[in-house]
Amino acid sequence: MQLLASQYVSVPVESLFLNAVKVVLFPIALGVICHMIFGKKIEKITVALPIVSQVAILLIIGVVVAANGPKLFVASSLMAIPVVILHNLCGYSLGFGFSKLMYKIYPKGFRYAQQKAITFEVGMQDSALGATLALTSFASNPIAAVPSTFFSVWHNISGSILSSWWRNHDDKHEIHWDSDNGEKGSAKNVATGDHPFDADKKATADAKVEG
Repeated sequence: MQLLASQYVSVPVESLFLNAVKVVLFPIALGVICHMIFGKKIEKITVALPIVSQVAILLIIGVVVAANGPKLFVASSLMAIPVVILHNLCGYSLGFGFSKLMYKIYPKGFRYAQQKAITFEVGMQDSALGATLALTSFASNPIAAVPSTFFSVWHNISGSILSSWWRNHDDKHEIHWDSDNGEKGSAKNVATGDHPFDADKKATADAKVEG
């Protein structure tokens, strides 16, 4: 931090680790245990979990905003906005660029749909987790959670824009590998769910019948 911010910031490593365990690992372990005990009975509850998650994120953002108030609009806080946007766009670019590169090496494992999934996975971060860790580990400086708050809003905007753009401007000439036989087919076939080789297979079958 001395090199990047020209000042020393004490980072409570042990506190961050323990909070990450409580916020991430403990809920996952609890979910696995509940699934093992209750099995399919718990699936009825999982339908409501996305709504619970959205409400929780809104509450976290509300806590951060309430804790900082006017501080959100001072110059030091507003500087986080372009940084957050740049971080998000770099994530999208690196995710898509790297997956494109890997497609040239291993086409079957990095098809176009997977490239888009990797792009979102790299570009969109768990901002709610970041805000929670900042609030718990840097309680004396609640403004530390401000970047995560901005990111919560921005990455939902940018993700929606990118998703809509891809849906409306999908490259119909993008080449994909068919997972069944390793042959190539067009993005149009993949997008519509048609097997890219159904027409060829049908023509071959018809030729055999006629012969």
